[in-house]
Amino acid sequence: MNTNQTTTPIDITKVFAVYSGKADQCRCGCAGKYTYAKQYQQEAGERRGYAVTDDEVNATTVAKVVRFINEHIAEAEIFSEPGDHEQIVNVYFSPVREYTAYYFN
Repeated sequence: MNTNQTTTPIDITKVFAVYSGKADQCRCGCAGKYTYAKQYQQEAGERRGYAVTDDEVNATTVAKVVRFINEHIAEAEIFSEPGDHEQIVNVYFSPVREYTAYYFN
């Protein structure tokens, strides 16, 4: 996995999921919450192996997390696999909270 920095804001129309959770914890969902964009609900479910339900979709939360990451983009880390069409952008808000956006290139 490649890691690098960016100053280019995230295009919210390409974001399929966001995560808000405790810093430096696993990403299984026990220490945070995943929220999905409605336009990618079906594809996100296929990617994770089971359906994304309507209660996991919230455009306001997705926009809030993306806005926060874009405000702190200089501090963000980008993770991507070579040849993959997906990128992960992570920002540590504090020693206890981090925000992540999952989006398509």
